[in-house]
Amino acid sequence: NSYAGEYECRGYRNNELIASSSVQVYSSTDDTEEVKVEIEPPRVRVVSQGESIVLKCTVEDPKTRVIWWRTENLTDALMIGSTQFLHLHNVDVCDRGIYYCTDEFTNYDFAHSINTVVVLQSSPFGSVS
Repeated sequence: NSYAGEYECRGYRNNELIASSSVQVYSSTDDTEEVKVEIEPPRVRVVSQGESIVLKCTVEDPKTRVIWWRTENLTDALMIGSTQFLHLHNVDVCDRGIYYCTDEFTNYDFAHSINTVVVLQSSPFGSVS
């Protein structure tokens, strides 16, 4: 039972391909290991005003307590969440910024899953500016 081959993840928005990522998996003689492939989303997330996105805090142990932070200037950070997944609903331009999480294992000193969220503002004429 070989899982060898190329795996691809494709991201679509409004039926248009906006991103893709692939990984090559090679066969092994050791059948005891379970195959696991994870493809992380891009670190720069571009969303249109009014859309929703989910950010994932990637840490070694998913049971570890985490805290999400948001900053615009890299000096003043605001605590905004404490679960592995951060849901941003109906985003607006005020939601743009740098998001990252910290965990209790590193005494909340090490930043994980750093994401830059760019929010495209809708113009009154229906196009995005």
